[in-house]
Amino acid sequence: MTPDALPLREAKRRATLAAIEDHATRLVEEHGFDAVTVEDICTAAGISKRTFFNYVDNKETAVLGPVPTLLDEDGTAAFVATTHTPLLPSLVDLVLDNFIAGHGNTSTTVWKRRKAILSSVPQLATARMKHFISAHLAYRHALDLYFQAHPNQRLLTDVSTSAEADTCMMLVTSCLELGLHRWAEGEDESDDSLRRACHACLGYLDTITSRGRT
Repeated sequence: MTPDALPLREAKRRATLAAIEDHATRLVEEHGFDAVTVEDICTAAGISKRTFFNYVDNKETAVLGPVPTLLDEDGTAAFVATTHTPLLPSLVDLVLDNFIAGHGNTSTTVWKRRKAILSSVPQLATARMKHFISAHLAYRHALDLYFQAHPNQRLLTDVSTSAEADTCMMLVTSCLELGLHRWAEGEDESDDSLRRACHACLGYLDTITSRGRT
């Protein structure tokens, strides 16, 4: 959904969050994570601390975005109960839906700043990686249960369901990472553009693996 098509209240919410993310990442990129305070971000964004904490939990969230959304028990059950054909594109959409829900309308500019900040502050990158590992394990568990419930969907029948689930998640993660890079390089910052980029990368992977075997 484009910003122009959003209800006024949602458009204002996104605009405020975008301002927080923009100023938080800009200030930290310029001055360093430890040198920037919540008060600095609020002043730059023209908001109160109360408004700031209505949108984000802390300075780290403002700078790096929320942690990946874990797939809860209900989400896992819903995924397992439905037949997904083809499977990998459905899995890309599942992860993306939770990613977009958590990150809102993050711009490519903010995304690039966050990458630079994580590269320059190793301790932040380490803490962030723990959250990504937890999310990966949650999706892998859901996929393991899915293969047990839908054995006809399996392709790697010579390995365990957990090993096949892990393989699929590694493929999907690679497509998402490459898709994010391609999205960040483009001019279209919409959620749909991000989704198209990730699905395109899944197609590239399929083409490469198919041709690489011939």
